[in-house]
Order: sequence, then C-alpha cells, then structure tokens
Amino acid sequence: MDERTRRRLKLEELPPGGRRRRNSQHAGRRRVFLRWLRIVLIVGALLLTGIVAATVGAVFAVARNLPSLDELTRHDTALTSFIYDRNGKVIASLHGAENRVNVDSKDIAEVMKKATVAIEDERFYEHHGVDIEGLVRAVLVDIKAGSLVQGASSITQQFIRNAYISQERTFSRKIREMVLAWQLEDRWSKDEILTAYLNTIYYGASSYGVQAAAQTYFHKTAKALTLPEAALLAGIANAPSYYDPINQPDIAKKRRDLVLSSMLSQNLITQVEYAEATALPIEVFKKPPAAKQKSSGYFVDYVTQHLINTLGANTVYQGGLKVYTSLDLKWQTAATNAVMRALPDASDPIAALVAIDPKTGYIRAMVGGRNAEKQKFNVAWQGGNQLGSAAKTFALTAAIEQGADPRKTFYKDENVTVSLPGYGSYPVRGEGFGRIDLMKATAYSVNAVYAQLAADVGPQNLIEMMHRMGFTSDLAPVLSAVLGTNDVTTLETASAYATLASGGIYRKPQAILRIVLPDGTEYYKAKVKSKRVISDGVAYWVTQALKGVITGGTAYPNGFIGRPAAGKTGTTDNHADAWFCGYTPQLATAVWMGYAKENTPMGLIHGRVAWGGEWSTIIWATFMKAAHAGLPIKDFPRPTTPPVWRQWDRKYSRSASPSPSPSPSPSASKTKKPSPGPTTTSPKPSPTPSSPSPTPSSPPPTPTESPSGGILNWWPWVAWLFGS
Repeated sequence: MDERTRRRLKLEELPPGGRRRRNSQHAGRRRVFLRWLRIVLIVGALLLTGIVAATVGAVFAVARNLPSLDELTRHDTALTSFIYDRNGKVIASLHGAENRVNVDSKDIAEVMKKATVAIEDERFYEHHGVDIEGLVRAVLVDIKAGSLVQGASSITQQFIRNAYISQERTFSRKIREMVLAWQLEDRWSKDEILTAYLNTIYYGASSYGVQAAAQTYFHKTAKALTLPEAALLAGIANAPSYYDPINQPDIAKKRRDLVLSSMLSQNLITQVEYAEATALPIEVFKKPPAAKQKSSGYFVDYVTQHLINTLGANTVYQGGLKVYTSLDLKWQTAATNAVMRALPDASDPIAALVAIDPKTGYIRAMVGGRNAEKQKFNVAWQGGNQLGSAAKTFALTAAIEQGADPRKTFYKDENVTVSLPGYGSYPVRGEGFGRIDLMKATAYSVNAVYAQLAADVGPQNLIEMMHRMGFTSDLAPVLSAVLGTNDVTTLETASAYATLASGGIYRKPQAILRIVLPDGTEYYKAKVKSKRVISDGVAYWVTQALKGVITGGTAYPNGFIGRPAAGKTGTTDNHADAWFCGYTPQLATAVWMGYAKENTPMGLIHGRVAWGGEWSTIIWATFMKAAHAGLPIKDFPRPTTPPVWRQWDRKYSRSASPSPSPSPSPSASKTKKPSPGPTTTSPKPSPTPSSPSPTPSSPPPTPTESPSGGILNWWPWVAWLFGS
C-alpha cells in the first residue's frame, strides 16, 4: 500500500464533522492570502504608477524648461595654436594646460573611428542619440554586479555633455543630455557627431582630441594611426590616468586588447588582424614632440611675444591660431649651424644673427643666443650692445648725402682731439695712414678719420641718419657715436643695413605674414610699406665703399662669399663686442658676438683674436654662402639719382688739404700701443680696394670678387689693439 492510499484511508476514518473543519481551515488560509496579495498588487501598482507619473512629470518639467540646441552656446574649448615658416612647415605649437587640435573627419583614421564605436557605443549607428536598449542592458548589468560597471551614455550624449552642458551628476542633467542628444541627431550626421566627439575627449598627458593624442603618444597624425594604436587610444579615453600607457603599460595593454576583442566580436576586424595586433607590445613616446623647432626657438619667442602683445595670452595659447611667418627654416638652420660651428663650446662667447630680406623687410633668420631653452633672453632683439665701428657706415651715409665724394674727400689720420661747441672734446688715436680718402678710410676702418668726419657732419645729423635708416633705440648724439658707443640691437642693425641693400628704401622688419582663426577667417595679413629715406645714389656710393671692406679691408679674406657684397666690421673697447654687418642685393645680415655679461673682454677665441674681422665675419660669410646657394649672382644696380657732389670744405677736412706733391698711397703708419710707450712703425698697407674715379658722376671700378690682394698680415694686430 502506497503512501497516497494510506492518507486517503486515514481521512475516510474521520467523522464527517472533522473533515469539514479541515477543509474550512484550508479555505480560510487561501482567502487571507488572496486578500493580502490583492492589497500588495494594488499598492505596488499605485506605487509604480506614481513613480512613472513622477518620472514622466519630471522629464516633461525638465524638457519644458530646456532650451533647444540652437539656443545653447557651445563651451569654449582651448585649441593649440601653430606657427609656420614661409613655406608652411610647422616650427612651433603653442598651448596652455590643454593641448587640443581639431581635425576634419578625413584626417582621422577609419580604424580609430571603428575602435571608438566598438568600445564606447556599439549601437551608435542604430540609435537616435539615446540607446534605450543599451540603457536597459546597462541597468541590468549594474544591478547584477551590485555596482556601476557599465555606462549608459551614447557617444552623442557624451559629446553633448562635454560641449554644451555641465559634468554634474544629477537627474535633470541626464534628462537634458538625452533631450539635446536627440535634437543633435536631427541636425548632424553620424560622422559629424563622431568627429566632434573625437576632437573633444581627453586622452591623458594634457592631450585633448585624437590629433593631439596621436602626436603626443606616437609623434604622428591621427590619420596615420594603426589598428593597435587606435585601439590603445580608444581604450584610454575611459580612464586616462588608470590606463596611462606611459606609466601603466601592462594595464593599458589589457584595455587595448579588450577594445580589439570588441572590434572582433562586432566583425570590425578579422581574426588575423586581432591576433597580429594583440601580439604587439605597448610602444609610446615618453615625451611629446618638441613644441618648437630647436633651431628656430629664438624666432618663435620673438613672434610669440608680439602675438601676446597684440592678442593676449589666452588667445595665443588657447585660440587655435595658425600663424604664418617670414622665417625660412632652411636659412634658420644654416644660421644656427654657422654660429655653433664657430662657437661650439659652452665657455665660448654667444652670438646673435638677424637676416632680413631688403625687398620686403621680412625676417628670414634669427639667432638670439646659444640655446633658447636654457637662455631665454633673446640677445638679437631684447639686448643692446655697442655697435663699434659698424656705426661709421652711417656717418659716411650722412656725409655723402651732404655732398662729400668719398673718392675725393680726404682727412689726415693722426692723433687728434675733435671738439664742437656744445659737445665737448673727444681725443682719438691715429693709426699712421697719413692723408687718406674716405674709400680707403672705410676699408681700413680708420678711427681718427671717422671721428673728424663725424664732427664735420654733425653728431645730431649722424643720429638722425641712423634713425632714418632703421634704428629705433634711443641714441645719444655725442662725438663718440661714430665709433659705436650707443647700444643697439642686432635686429635694428640688420634693418638699417637692409636699407642700404634696397637702394635707400626703409622697410620695417616683419616676422608675421598672416594670422588665420580656427574657422578659416584671415584675421591679419602683413603689408609691406616702403619709405625712401636716402637716394639710391647715396646708397650706391656707400655700398661701393663698403665693398672694399670685404675685398681688401678689415673683413678680408674672411668676408669673401664669391659674389658682390658689402659690409662693415665693428669692435668695441677691450673686444667686448664684435660685429660684422653686410649685405647683398638679396639679403642683409648682422652678426654680433660677445659674452652675456656686458663689457666682458673676449681675448683669443679658438686661437683667433675676437675682433669684428674674425669670428663675426666668419659666421656671417658661412651663413650667407648657405643662404645664397642656388640664388642668382647679382651686383648692386647703378643709381638713377646720382648724388650731388659739393666741395667738402669743413673744419677737420681742411687739415688734409693736398700738398704740392701728394703721395699716391698712405704713408707708413705709426701705431701707438694701448699703454704709454714709444711708437712703432708698421709696413705700408697693400693697394687699396678701389681708386678714385676721374669723373665724379661715374662710379669707381667695381672691386674684383676674387680673393686677391688685401691688407698685409699686420692689419689684424692693429685692429686687435685699437678696434675696427
């Protein structure tokens, strides 16, 4: 007998009343249960209805007060600015805490887009800004895990959050985000949204946007990203600090491989591509690429300061500007190499170099010291140095403008004390040349002759001429100004010599050609403004005299560059400053050399005396040869307006009136040493680089441009003792 039969028989043995009581008890329990169940269901339904009503009401309340997408202003995002050379090559990037570079869709690798969608929003191309299915799935996953492990925001929502609304975690913000995402999907294509998102998100290491991230970690553009690189960046975006590939490569690799796995499961890559990519280690650069080309650091600093003065630091470092400059990076590299080749040691003096196109005033090269990263002070335009004998050029210019024919104007080279009412007295030591014309006095840089010439011209006229030709510093009109006792910058000196190179036309130095805003609008475009400050005839004759400096004067043979050129050496007392300033019809360049500490004597540098005719001239010639490589050889054109020559009968020129039988060449020089003592006799200089022309209206014979002739070997020692 089975158990079921026994229970039935036992029940049958009960009296009828007992059976009824038993059934009644069971029925009562069921009625109570059902009654409470109905109550619970009713209450639950009421609660659910209330929650839904409250939710819907809240959504409608938020949505009703929510402005449309058209009424919202997109957040200002900091964009990196770029500086370009004259040929469009990037020479520097400028940014603050945020390094962000916006790029178009075509400039982002397709594999980067696929990797981002695979890990961030699998149904991106299927939903309309809000992924309801994904939202439900995320909630279920979070409930099962007991914590927030899966986000529910679509790519569109994340872009809205980053670009339009705050990052606060509130219910109303989430509703606003969803509504605006829906609106955005009505206006933009999926590719536009994805591109904007990739330009917005943070990838760590101060890199905002995929372009900056690609440059920071891989030193390449976003368009050049490979599959494993794209997967790494897509994974970083979720938690840049945690998945940092520089400091946490193992964790970053796991995250990268997860992205690759997601791409494989979504059929975005093949099994072979997955295997090859996951087999690669994490390889990233530990430092971003240099913010500026090493050779152009001083020029970039010069441009940046001008931009800040005009536009303000925020716009410069966060405005996404494209700044096109006049710099020729090839020439800039040549200038830097010329300086470093001459002065390679840290203990060597520093040098400044500025090259200017005389036809435009555009700055083509600028060296402001040894290292722009370590020595921030830009000697080329921030620091003034005494010009030395390179100032004589402007006394000669003023004299020729006043009618002095340099071939027929003579002075006597002797110990002399020049004096003028109101200017005091200025003693100058002679060098023993005797009676000498201005052509030779310029070639040999004869101090006593030029001190007398400046007195006859007038110190005020000398300073006025310097300002007219390009000097902007405050210059004192003193008798010693002709020997360069005023402080000037290398930049303004190059500009003044460029005025001679252009035939007497001054053009303000310019470094910035165009400024373009992020939206492509041209904010600024440079204009070349020309002003004739001296006649082309005056400029021509000054140039003829300065040619002799190179072909047989104080710059011979170091200044020879194989083509017509003119220039002037300059050395100050104790050899604290050494200059060479020279030009061709195509380029004007000034070179200064000295120690950072003012008035520090240079002495011997690598076995050579540090005066204007040595290292400064060598640097100039080395650079000019490189810059002119490939350029046509040009001579300076004959003037259309010859100077009006006048009889030069001034106070100090009278002492050099010709004797009945004048000597055709300078007499033996008698040079005094710096300290008191007997004079020594030096041999005569070699034949001069140019001779007086028989007719004042025609130019002198052009000096040959082959390295022949020149001054005898005693001349550098004279220059060392007394300066050039």
